[in-house]
Amino acid sequence: MSTSIGVWVAALLTLAMFSFLYRENPVYRVAEHILVGVASGYTVLLMYYRVFIPVVWNGIAHPKGVESFFWTFLFTVLALLFLAPFVPRIGWLARIPAAIAVGYAAGQELIAAVQARLFPQLLDTVTAFDGASGAPAVIDALLIVVGTLSVVFYFTMTFRRTPVLNGVARVGVVFLMIGFGAVFGNMVISRFTLLIGRIEFLFGDWIHLIPS
Repeated sequence: MSTSIGVWVAALLTLAMFSFLYRENPVYRVAEHILVGVASGYTVLLMYYRVFIPVVWNGIAHPKGVESFFWTFLFTVLALLFLAPFVPRIGWLARIPAAIAVGYAAGQELIAAVQARLFPQLLDTVTAFDGASGAPAVIDALLIVVGTLSVVFYFTMTFRRTPVLNGVARVGVVFLMIGFGAVFGNMVISRFTLLIGRIEFLFGDWIHLIPS
């Protein structure tokens, strides 16, 4: 077995987390609180040394220019307004930076979604049969076209649906369920990857039953 204190601590915490498979217990809760505390402390230190010191402190104490000082000071004040709810009388001020953050994130995500998802999907749909030779390629192209159009019809709410459009929308539901299933399956596989990594650590680095 390993003689490293760090390996032993990690192994015992891993086993404490696995104890939840039996039922929730005090050992699991202790390990859970340690994980949350360590992650929170690490995040605070990371933000302090990677964001506060180089961006906020240096941006205000040693600005590169008037414009740089203005933007740094402005966004620092907006960030501090997130703490306003701790003072009930001015708690409403937290809505200002929250609205700015949500609006900025939504705008960025909209551009990214259009460029990275919408346009490539439209291009693949329009050119699906371009150069498709052989039954497998034709079937793939047909699935792309039918899947895209049926899903679009499913989310179309601007006019009354006829029985034909309802049938097309049901086909879209099938493609949506297949897509959701693929996403869920990928998530499950990623969790199994983490589980395998922990098992390899226990049997490899800790008790040396398998080569590490």
